[in-house]
Amino acid sequence: MKISVSSSDELKRLDSFLSKRLVQFSRTNIQKMITNGLILVNEEKVKKNFRLSYSDNIDIDLSSKVDKKKVSLEKWDYPLDIIYQDKDFAIINDTLSWKNGADLAPESLYDLVNKSQKK
Repeated sequence: MKISVSSSDELKRLDSFLSKRLVQFSRTNIQKMITNGLILVNEEKVKKNFRLSYSDNIDIDLSSKVDKKKVSLEKWDYPLDIIYQDKDFAIINDTLSWKNGADLAPESLYDLVNKSQKK
């Protein structure tokens, strides 16, 4: 991705300028990208506090930047009492976790889902 600096953006800090343009990335992520050389100004590596000049050319390498965690789900052998289900959501009766004697009851659906996401 290439961005040319206009006269209205002159003297702005590079990281601040890009955080307003690349809203999908946090300012911290942009600063890391600058430090790692994924963002160049006029084909040169610069510091995150670099001040822009009119007609500077910013090159951004997004090919190696991964900002989202990939969540993998595993098959789960647990009997579910599905009350309603469609393509967007499901309503599941989770009465098993409300039995008397918490040490005898299986984990609640909430606990099982959270545990699988932390792996």
